[in-house]
Amino acid sequence: MITRGRYLGVLRLSQGADGSTSIQRQREGIEAYVNALPHPGWLVGWAEDVDVSGGLSPFKRPQLGRWLTRRGDEFDGIIAMSVDRLTRRALHFGQLHDWGRAKGKHIVCVSEGYDSVDPQAEMRARAMAVFAEAELDAIADRIRDGVQGRLANRSWVSGTPPMGYAIASVPGQNRKVLVRDPGYAQVMDRVLGGLADGKALNRIALELNEMRALTWSDYRLTLRGATPRGAYWQQTTLANAVRRPTFAGLYTYKGEAVEDVEGNPILIADNPFMSFEDWSELVVRLEPRRREGAARQGVSRHPLTGTARCGRCGSALGSTSVSRKHGRYHAYYRCSKRAKKGACEAKMNVRVSELEAIFDEVVDGAFGSPLRDLWADKDVWSRRAFLREHGVSVRVWQDLVPGARHSAVIDLGDVPGVGRPVIHYACGEGDISRVFGQPAPAVDHGRTDERKRGLLGAVTPPRQG
Repeated sequence: MITRGRYLGVLRLSQGADGSTSIQRQREGIEAYVNALPHPGWLVGWAEDVDVSGGLSPFKRPQLGRWLTRRGDEFDGIIAMSVDRLTRRALHFGQLHDWGRAKGKHIVCVSEGYDSVDPQAEMRARAMAVFAEAELDAIADRIRDGVQGRLANRSWVSGTPPMGYAIASVPGQNRKVLVRDPGYAQVMDRVLGGLADGKALNRIALELNEMRALTWSDYRLTLRGATPRGAYWQQTTLANAVRRPTFAGLYTYKGEAVEDVEGNPILIADNPFMSFEDWSELVVRLEPRRREGAARQGVSRHPLTGTARCGRCGSALGSTSVSRKHGRYHAYYRCSKRAKKGACEAKMNVRVSELEAIFDEVVDGAFGSPLRDLWADKDVWSRRAFLREHGVSVRVWQDLVPGARHSAVIDLGDVPGVGRPVIHYACGEGDISRVFGQPAPAVDHGRTDERKRGLLGAVTPPRQG
C-alpha cells in the first residue's frame, strides 16, 4: 500500500466509450479509494485525457505525459480505476511499471487491486494488460469495419469538421454530411473574398485579426460553452485549413480525396465553399516553393538573432532572408509577433546589415580594440554563443524618435574589458533621451561613418555588475 499521501488521479476516456468508464465515474471511484485508505492522503491533481486511445503510451498522453515527464516531484503515486485506464498495451504497462520502480512512485489500479509494491499483484496486472491489449485490437477491427461502411455510405466518419462546416444528418438516411456553419459565415466570407482577390494568406490573417474574428478552434470552444483562448490567426493555420480537400467538401480517407469508379472526387458537403477545380488551382497557387522573393528556410546565419529584441513588446527578433530580382539579396530582423494583430503594433522590420552596422559601429567607436579583438576571430555561431554567454542584449525601436528611423539600447552585459556599459543609439537625427524618460548623459554628437548613416547618441558611465 502507499505510505505517502500525495496522489495523482489518472482518468482516460476514448471517443465513444460507454457510461461505465465515464470520467465522472472514474473520478468518484478514485476519490472513494483515497478516502478509504487507512492512512492520511490527498489528491494533488488529475491527469484527465479525453478522446485519447488506450494504445497511446502514457508518456505521450497530453495530460498524463506532462505529469510523468515534467511534474514527477509533485506526487508520490498514481491511481487509476483500472489497468486499461492507464494503457491497453502490455509493453506500455511494463514501461510505466519500470518507471515507477526507478522513480520510487507507487502505481495503483483499483479494480484489479494492483499496487506496484506488491510482487504478487504485478503478475496479475500484467496479465490484465495483455487482455486489455487484445480488447484494443478488437476495438480497432470494429472501427476499421465501421470506417469502410461509412466510406461505402458516403457518410462523415468522425472528428472535428473542417473550417467553416458543421455536421448534419441527412433526413431519412443513415449518414451525415457537411453543411456550411451559419455562425461562421462572416469569417468565411472574408477568407473566400481574400482568396478570390488573390491576397496573400498572411494579409488575410492580419485582416481577420483586425476584425477580431474567432479562429476556428476558438469558435468550436464557444459552441461547447467554453471560453475562447484568444488565439490569433496565422498564415500557417490558415494555409493548413484551405489546402485540405475537405475545404472543397471532398470526401477523404487518411487525408486523401476519395474518388468514385470513374475517377471523380466524391463530395460529402452540401454546398461546398468552392468547386474541386477552383480548389485545385488554389492549392497550386499556395504551394510553397523556392522562387524569387521567397523566404529562405533554415537556421539563422545572423549573430544578433535571439539577442536583439523588439523595443515595443520585448519579443525576440527573428531573421528572414529574401532574394529579389536582378540578384539582389536582403536579410531582415523582424519582431516574432509582427503578424499577430494586437500582440505588437510596432511590426518591427529592420535590415540585418543596418542593425549589425549599429552594433558594430557603436561598440567599436565607444570601446575600440578590447571588444573588437574579442569579436574579430569568431564565426557567426561563436558570436551568437558569446553574446548569450555574457548577457548582451539589444533593444530596437522603429519610428519612435523624431528624425531617427531606428533607435537602440545596447547592454554589453559582462563582456570582459568593457565594464557593462549601456549604449543609447539613434540611426538618424533626433533626441533619443525622450525614449527612456530621463536625460541622456551629455556627449558630443557627431557623424562617425557617413556610409552607415550612424549617429552615436549617448553612452552612460560604466556600471559595475
